[in-house]
Amino acid sequence: PKRIYDALDSEKTRYEMRRIAEKYKGKKLIIGVDRVDYIKGLDLKFKAYDLFLENAKHDVIFEQIAIPSRENLPSYKRYQARVASYCAALNEKYGRVVEYRHQSVDFHYLVALYRSADICIVSSLVDGLNLVAFEYVAAQKDHTGVLLLSKLAGCASVLKTPMQFNPVNGDELARLINKALVLSEVERRKIQQNLFNAA
Repeated sequence: PKRIYDALDSEKTRYEMRRIAEKYKGKKLIIGVDRVDYIKGLDLKFKAYDLFLENAKHDVIFEQIAIPSRENLPSYKRYQARVASYCAALNEKYGRVVEYRHQSVDFHYLVALYRSADICIVSSLVDGLNLVAFEYVAAQKDHTGVLLLSKLAGCASVLKTPMQFNPVNGDELARLINKALVLSEVERRKIQQNLFNAA
């Protein structure tokens, strides 16, 4: 967490936060940060997002940081292409609702993204502790962002939250995205504080 806190205090991170706020002005920001890997459930996450968008009552944008992984393996290249294609199809269907970034990003930008996001989705099918979940919770210290966490992620037993879901159940995740957006500030803050204390 100290590295996160130090980054939050830096001018570079504050600059990136201002850029993000301007870029997504008027929109609710949902994020994902994952290696491009089957176990991260990116394809399932965007299928659930599609279900959410069918009846969405909020103006939303989903920024996905998709960190390249094992690109020398044909199966991984096909998986990345499938996820990217699905995101492009969502933008064609609904307008600009996904920013899919198949790249690593600067740490200060990542922390700014964590801090700025209204929702962070961790949709792992199997995992270790999953640092993204812990980093998001740390970056949201004294703030109101909501972590939506797969029950199958390794950290689910530590980060106990009513906002856990089965990643293969798209309807459940779609409903949780909507729920996270309509929670009161008091409810969001309580959920985040409980996670922060657990982490």
